[in-house]
Amino acid sequence: MSRYRKVLSKIWSDDKFPFLSLPARLLFLYHLTSERATPFLLYIEGAGAMADALRMPSPSLREAMREVSGKGLVWYGNSGPDFVFIPRALTYKENAPESPNAVKTWVKLFSDLPKTPFLFKCIDHWRSLGVGIDHAFTKAFITATLMARPIQEQEQEQEQEQENPPIIPPGGFNAFWAEYPNRVGKGAAEAAWRKVMSCRDQHKGKVAPTFQTVSDGIVKWRGSQKWHDGYIPNPATWLNQRRWEDEPPPVSMLSDKTRGNVEALKGAADLIKQHWTPRGTEP
Repeated sequence: MSRYRKVLSKIWSDDKFPFLSLPARLLFLYHLTSERATPFLLYIEGAGAMADALRMPSPSLREAMREVSGKGLVWYGNSGPDFVFIPRALTYKENAPESPNAVKTWVKLFSDLPKTPFLFKCIDHWRSLGVGIDHAFTKAFITATLMARPIQEQEQEQEQEQENPPIIPPGGFNAFWAEYPNRVGKGAAEAAWRKVMSCRDQHKGKVAPTFQTVSDGIVKWRGSQKWHDGYIPNPATWLNQRRWEDEPPPVSMLSDKTRGNVEALKGAADLIKQHWTPRGTEP
């Protein structure tokens, strides 16, 4: 694999990475820079090799793997080859192939991977990114990977090309539950999740969203003033009302510190009004 790999400095302002534990951060950075990693960050590496490279005890590694997986940052193959997949990698233009020859190299590396159900789920995820990817070379690579699907599956997809089936990662609800800030009513939330992910009512403009679309909606609302002030709906309500499609109200331009100072000043002013008597009005 390549000797050098890009790690963008904006990772420290990411909506998920900075909030991981230190072992989980170390593991995620390792996945980005592993010698076994492919440029498109779908590759095979066992837990033993990770533990050795990171000098991390196996129990700590398993816990870190659960954490990054629960946040939806990494997918791990559940059976067969020990796949590692970074689902958001190709959404960044900085990770795109740099030339047509690079696309060919990527396709060659991809073709060497075992064709398993997990790999096909990764292909489906790339396909679901579609609209969110504007780099031509990345699109060319994703189009080439679709040819890896079994012929029978390709024929079935052609028959259903007017549909927009939900493409969600394994354990999609668990990843959503870990990401949503107001974790109440889990049973109702899971029922709502199944409902929206099976929606195919195109005539009413309602189709199942991708997991990335829902995740992006959470990120969007997380920065809203309402959520900042603690007015966060139950997850079932948020899903049933398809709130990821809404535009949150404008975010206050005041920082947390400034907003706190303003509230303190208001409180002080109220106290002054209550206890201060103007001159000339003493009893």
